[in-house]
Amino acid sequence: MEKPAGIRTLTDSIRNDSEWFWHWVEWNQSDESLLPAWFKEASPEDLKTFWRVYFHEVLAALVLNEGDLMPHVTEAEWIEADWSDFSNWVIVQGKELWSRMKAECDSLRKDPNSYDIRNITSLRNVFVATQNPEVKQGKKEWLGISWVPRLGYFPGDMADYMYEDRFGLTLWEQTSS
Repeated sequence: MEKPAGIRTLTDSIRNDSEWFWHWVEWNQSDESLLPAWFKEASPEDLKTFWRVYFHEVLAALVLNEGDLMPHVTEAEWIEADWSDFSNWVIVQGKELWSRMKAECDSLRKDPNSYDIRNITSLRNVFVATQNPEVKQGKKEWLGISWVPRLGYFPGDMADYMYEDRFGLTLWEQTSS
């Protein structure tokens, strides 16, 4: 996906593109060096905006409490850190996969007794497999939606690291007050 004319920076995107967040995720898929470069040039306010959308809107939609999963999952592997990495990985895959995963989480919350946890578990197994360096690159599918192997970083973390390097505080510290 190519950037639209006039979109050169994070500021341009936020001001001129209603789907800016997902477009940035897709651009990053094609070249993982783009986000570090964009974040390095972004204003403090733009980094805070990216952070808020990433964590408070996009990631929060996937957050499940341990209690939401435990009645359905026999594996002790669903620990909080694992769920966080998994949720971040889902976002990096793009809007289509994220939307489907959000719908799965919403269904589980709405009716936990009749939800088929295998839907989430099957994608989690894909995520776990991507942590293995021997996984072949290329597009795969989960419930009819393509995913791309990603071994790297998560954009929210990168924004936080860049912010701290440039301004001396983490975005966690800046936005928690």
